[in-house]
Amino acid sequence: MIFVNLSWTEGTPENASCWVNGENLNSWLVRRGWALVKKGSENHFHGQERLAINDQAGLWRGGFIPPDEWRVDKLMNPDSCGVCTLRHQSFQRNRNSLKEMEKPEKSRD
Repeated sequence: MIFVNLSWTEGTPENASCWVNGENLNSWLVRRGWALVKKGSENHFHGQERLAINDQAGLWRGGFIPPDEWRVDKLMNPDSCGVCTLRHQSFQRNRNSLKEMEKPEKSRD
């Protein structure tokens, strides 16, 4: 049985407290690394998130960086982001390969 308690106040996000077989689903998701805790807020899920980080559970495996950390860094210093550079290089390689394949046989030598 699942119980959902939603509250809505204008200007604030929805809050839900979900319980499955007596266990808080919100806490379960955070503890296993499948949900993130809003930074800058005081709530009881921060301890669960620290446990997930220490155990490298769920999203925290393999060096996960929360979006609220890398977005701020990239906005302040866009040159530190290598994703666009790597994507551009990949497009260039593909474009060059296609151009090379389209050339007549004689001009390839």
